[in-house]
Amino acid sequence: MEPSRSPGAHRRASRLVVGIAIAVVAGLVSGPAPAAAATDSPWQPPVPGAVVRGFVEPASRFGPGHRGVDLVAPPGAPVVAAGRGTVVFAGAVAGALHVVVLHRGGVRTSYSYLLDVAVAVGDAVEGGVVVGHAGGVDHDGEHGGVVHFGVRVGEAYVDPTVLFRPGDLRDRVRLVPTDGPPGVGDSWARTAASEAWSLADGLGATAPPTASGPSGSSGADGCGGGIPLVGPVVDVVCAGVDWAAARTRDALRAGLSVLAAAGRAGKRLAAALAPELEHLADALRRGAREVVAAYLDQPVMRVLADVVEIGERFLEWTDRECAGDAPAADGTGGSGHLVMGVAGIGSASATAGGRSFGLDVDALGYHADEVHWFSYASDGGAYEADDTYDDIQVAAKRLAAQLRALDASEPGREVDLIAHSQGGVVVERFLRFEYDASDPTFPPLGTVVTLSSPHRGAPLATSVGALRRGSKTRKALDLADRILPGPPSDATSVGQLAEDSAFMARLHARALPEHLDITTVGGTDDLVVPANRIRIPGATEVVVAVDGANDHSAIHHDDRALQVVRSALEGRPPPCTSLLEGMRSAVAPVLISRVEGDLGEYLTTYLEVRK
Repeated sequence: MEPSRSPGAHRRASRLVVGIAIAVVAGLVSGPAPAAAATDSPWQPPVPGAVVRGFVEPASRFGPGHRGVDLVAPPGAPVVAAGRGTVVFAGAVAGALHVVVLHRGGVRTSYSYLLDVAVAVGDAVEGGVVVGHAGGVDHDGEHGGVVHFGVRVGEAYVDPTVLFRPGDLRDRVRLVPTDGPPGVGDSWARTAASEAWSLADGLGATAPPTASGPSGSSGADGCGGGIPLVGPVVDVVCAGVDWAAARTRDALRAGLSVLAAAGRAGKRLAAALAPELEHLADALRRGAREVVAAYLDQPVMRVLADVVEIGERFLEWTDRECAGDAPAADGTGGSGHLVMGVAGIGSASATAGGRSFGLDVDALGYHADEVHWFSYASDGGAYEADDTYDDIQVAAKRLAAQLRALDASEPGREVDLIAHSQGGVVVERFLRFEYDASDPTFPPLGTVVTLSSPHRGAPLATSVGALRRGSKTRKALDLADRILPGPPSDATSVGQLAEDSAFMARLHARALPEHLDITTVGGTDDLVVPANRIRIPGATEVVVAVDGANDHSAIHHDDRALQVVRSALEGRPPPCTSLLEGMRSAVAPVLISRVEGDLGEYLTTYLEVRK
């Protein structure tokens, strides 16, 4: 029996239906659709909707412009490939979903701000094949939804409507030679990371619509105009300015409201911050280059980003789908599958196949003979904490080998994966780089749940990396490593868990397999892995108030967290959380991340200045 939906879920469904109806009507009355391709053209528009914002070539590499077209598309409408090619990117960039298809002649088409992704990297697609569904919102216009469509020839963005004009494409743009069909030779050699960078570059060089209309130019000034997009704050504020103008305003107001509700101190802080942050956000939205330049290195930029993130997290919480009657994890129910538990950094197991962390498998309904534990050891046997400090990529390969061995011993049994802390990153690496659902040597995967796992990197690891780059602070860390318990600061896995590590960049550039049920769970006050670092795009995310002095170490046996895990295992919506939990989950993780992530940078700078 399908679980009942909450009233909030019904309200969201109603809003979606209304949004689709508005978008359809808008598409009918807003003007003609893009010119159709000639009958002999291999190209077709990704959606039939009208152009609501045209292509504007920027005057310079980092200048304002609009490197693509925005097409009316009701939320959930199918988005199709414009022509035959190979998918070279499918995933998230800057918090939104995108697909890039490589065609002959070095032409790349990109489909941005999708609700979901229906293809994977390496897929061969024909024109008209659905690559995803529309999910972009026309915040500053009158349309219910839009899709951003871009075209690149080599590294140059061109007007996408050129594809649909009569005649030979070669007469209109200079194509790039390739050594064979899409997916072969240098055209295929581009990594997903470089595709993501090109997407961010193209989307980041945009400016808000002007009074001159959708195809008008905003002039020389723009958000970041003339300034390379460096640093996460500028990326967040500038890269999303076309799409996030209204959303950012809403999130900023929500963030200030949440702060104001957090006691007298929060109310005073919100009142003090509101005028300056609202002024800055409005100036950035208008795209004044001198304002961006003036504020680029100022603390207020980070404050703005943090308050907006707080607001976005709270707005997401208010719009969640949840069940008020979710059952407790009391030993009944469950998935009926096997389970493999994957522990985190610093864990150990005294025996081969022995328990490695305190996951309450009995409460989740597993029988003793259904429970298996991952080993970090090369032989799959007993392991020590030192084994968890090694390369996470190697650990992911060992997880693959142990799952194959499990399937060989119990063929065809579905396996759930439940991981804690670093173990969740091991699982994510396995899913993105090792797992293949079509490989018969792997068991079928059931539900994947991670508990307090730094899928977006750990701020403390980021600070450790910054401290190790300073000569004075590196010596202090070396001394601390000799006398304090815990992972050594120069451990391979610690470096990989830093938010800015090459490992994290490669991890996020690779698409996840389709049809996985993933839930990530965090603690509101987790100091080791703040809950705003647990996100996997497309996964269900739940943050709970953990009962205990240490959210990170208590979460795998906490009643509220286990209730979330049981719901995930049984395919139910997650349990609802209280308003207080919603507010704490919006504020605390952002503040913890800021303090911990900047600690190493500030301390290193302070010591360098005192030389």
